[in-house]
Amino acid sequence: MNLIRKSFGLLSLAVMTLPFAAAAQEHSSSELQEHESRNEIVLAIGLIHEGRDNDIAAAIEYGHRLTDKWSTGIIFERLWGDQTSSIIAVPIVRKLDGWNAMIAPGVERRSSGDEALVRIGASWHVETSAGPFIPMVAVDILDDEAILILSAGLAFEF
Repeated sequence: MNLIRKSFGLLSLAVMTLPFAAAAQEHSSSELQEHESRNEIVLAIGLIHEGRDNDIAAAIEYGHRLTDKWSTGIIFERLWGDQTSSIIAVPIVRKLDGWNAMIAPGVERRSSGDEALVRIGASWHVETSAGPFIPMVAVDILDDEAILILSAGLAFEF
């Protein structure tokens, strides 16, 4: 087995416990403001570049803010192009001066079988009259390739 598959379980466990440890530490020093939304749904479209072709993707993402700096959620993404596939991932997001840094362990489901992946990316919220507009750049790391993702989404906060 390659290095990613061997370390995927350990990486997932470490990533999943990090925000909870940080939340406990931050709890005494900062709280979310009463008027701030804790949840958001993002509808996004993207361009996936796999070295040979550009594929199209559509995603729905749910995010829940744990603290003023940490959030988690789930990503459902569908890709169309050379290979039709679906991605399910669990992002851990850290706010950094207006930017959001993300790491998301997940699974890509293809007709040829499932494959573990880790998505690493950055996004930022641009406030508009229709709600937050979110451009994002990320890289999916799979067994033997790194896939560039450029996407944009509209967020609905509640």
